[in-house]
Amino acid sequence: AGSAPDLLQVEKNMQLRRSILTRHLKGDEVLVSLPVYPRLGAASFAGKLKPNPEGEISRSLYIPDESIQPHPRFPTLTSNIRKRRGEKVVITVPVFEDLHTHRTLDLQAEEIRAQPGGEDIIAGVPANSIYMDAMAFGMGAGCLQVTFQASDLGDAREMYDQLAVMAPIMLALTAASPVWKGVLADIDARWDIISASVDD
Repeated sequence: AGSAPDLLQVEKNMQLRRSILTRHLKGDEVLVSLPVYPRLGAASFAGKLKPNPEGEISRSLYIPDESIQPHPRFPTLTSNIRKRRGEKVVITVPVFEDLHTHRTLDLQAEEIRAQPGGEDIIAGVPANSIYMDAMAFGMGAGCLQVTFQASDLGDAREMYDQLAVMAPIMLALTAASPVWKGVLADIDARWDIISASVDD
């Protein structure tokens, strides 16, 4: 792709992929698009794999290092971000409050307190929040990435001006991430989680 008209092919390509998938469904099956696995980081989401807070890569309370994509880029990036920051990432999302919210958050607090440095973590987590501690929560979110290259500075400015207006609309239209670690959140877009999962 080398020009703005090539952008028109993105939607057609996505429609083609969806039609191919739909052809393979049974009569009682429906294709659902979720950019984030809702139980990522929840207890036993990775089967028998267990997180290791003292491990070499993420040191996450929730994400087993073995569940990180094995291509060297991903474990290295995860480890380097943690080392540069001098700590694990701290990702918090407001929880959707219902009858069971306090029990869910109490269980989360018990899990955190059971770990070395747990009280310090609890002190940094806002009240009524879902806590996540690994890059995988953000980088595990599916996204359609489109990279632009303008032919000159004038084209780049024009493209930026148009995208600055469209980006919030596109974010709202693609909001489909209301569940984190198996807990219903009070947000449904993944941008804040993605940005909090990497360097400051």
